[in-house]
Amino acid sequence: MLGFGVAAAAAAAVAVTATAFRSPVYLDAPHVAPPPPSAIAEPATKLELPTTITHRGSELCLVGLGVRRVTFIGINVYVAGLYVERSAAETAARAHAACAPNAESIDLEHQVREWLATGATVGVRIVPVRATEFTHLRDGLVRAANTRGKAIADDSDASREYGAGVRALKSIFPHTKVSRGSTLDLLAKSDGNGYRLDVVFDGKPLGSVMGSGVAAVPVELMLAYVGERPDISAALRANVRKHLFGGLAA
Repeated sequence: MLGFGVAAAAAAAVAVTATAFRSPVYLDAPHVAPPPPSAIAEPATKLELPTTITHRGSELCLVGLGVRRVTFIGINVYVAGLYVERSAAETAARAHAACAPNAESIDLEHQVREWLATGATVGVRIVPVRATEFTHLRDGLVRAANTRGKAIADDSDASREYGAGVRALKSIFPHTKVSRGSTLDLLAKSDGNGYRLDVVFDGKPLGSVMGSGVAAVPVELMLAYVGERPDISAALRANVRKHLFGGLAA
C-alpha cells in the first residue's frame, strides 16, 4: 500500500509538471517611449502649433508658446510661438539646466541676441485666435518695433536706418483678411552684412526687411516677443523659460 501511495504521488507530480510546461508563458512587452508630439496646443485657445517648422533648409524647434491677450478688453488676440534652430536650442537648454539657479533667472533677451549673433535662425509664429485684418497684425508689429526703437538716439544714422526698416515692415502686409488658425511667421537671421527678417504667411513669402548695427528691426522684433518692452505676452516668456530650464517641448 505504501509503495502504491508513493507511486501515485510521483505520477501526480509528473502530471502537474507536464501541465506547467504546457501552460503559456506571458512576457512583459518591452517599454517603448511614445513618439514626441507633432503639435502642442495652447491651453486657453486650444490652437495648436507644430513642434518643428522649416525655413530656408533649416529645422527650427518650438521653444515655447503663449497667448497674446489684450487685458483691458479681455480678449485673446493670437497665439505666439518662439522657434529656434534645433542645435542652438538644445545647446542653450543644456547650459541653462546646468547653470541657471531657476527658470526665472534666464535672460531671454540676452539668449535671443546670442542665438542671432552666432548665426542661428530665430522665429516667431503668430496664429490668430479669431478672424482679423492684416492691418491689425501689421499695426501691432509696427508698434512693437517702434517701442524697441525708442532707445536709439534721434538724428543718428542708426535712427534713420531703423526708421527705414520699420517703414519696410509696414509696406509688406496686404490689405486682406486673416482667418482664425492662419500662420504668420517672422524669421530672423544674420546674413553676413546684418540681419534679415523674412515674413511668411501660410507658407508663402510676403517680403523681407534688412537691418544692420546693434539695433536692427529684425533683431528688435524678436526681442519684443521675449522682453517686457513692450509686454506682448507674459505667458510666452514664462513658457520659453520653462522649456529652456526644464527641457524642450520636442
